[in-house]
Amino acid sequence: MGFVPYEDNKNRSNTPALHAGVWRRYSCTPAIVSEVWQERAAPEKRQALSTLIRDICAYFKLHILPRVLCKVQQYYPDFFKLQRIIADEIGKVDGIAEYPEFNLGGPFSTFAIKIGSSEHIHLDHFDAKLFLAPAVVLPGGKFSGAHLKIPQLHGRMPVEPGMLVAGNMRTLAHGSSVHTGERLGITLFLDNPLLITALQNATHIV
Repeated sequence: MGFVPYEDNKNRSNTPALHAGVWRRYSCTPAIVSEVWQERAAPEKRQALSTLIRDICAYFKLHILPRVLCKVQQYYPDFFKLQRIIADEIGKVDGIAEYPEFNLGGPFSTFAIKIGSSEHIHLDHFDAKLFLAPAVVLPGGKFSGAHLKIPQLHGRMPVEPGMLVAGNMRTLAHGSSVHTGERLGITLFLDNPLLITALQNATHIV
């Protein structure tokens, strides 16, 4: 449809990813991810892309996020307790009242949808470093390969369609092996600068 990624990142892979949600990466305050607005897309496609992104976010928030949060609550209870603080901070973002689907309402602020995989070994420097913040990948499609590679652990792990994988990807260098077929991956994360802002502005922690 002519989706235009905000930036090319050759450190990850040669295929683009759609980021949706909120982060504080390029501003002094949290903001809706700029890719959402598709300002670099062709004018005749901009509205269709905006609608598509909103529909994706709404579907994701309704059907996928609740299942992930159940696992987070089970295995990362301290991290799960921060979700109200994070959601409150995101609720202050300009434009979020008009686009509530971009507030994931949990211990995640952003997710990426990627066709293909991240072939190059990398660290997710902006992931939250408080507690063991999980990065979650839910791959779909008919494909083979794309095993999760973590050199520090001297191995790789098959990631099959429908699996949920979590780890501290801020400290574990990781990437994917070569794959064939069509692969759709969804990765959730919490932006560390946004978390810092949320904690600074919080009146209490449950």
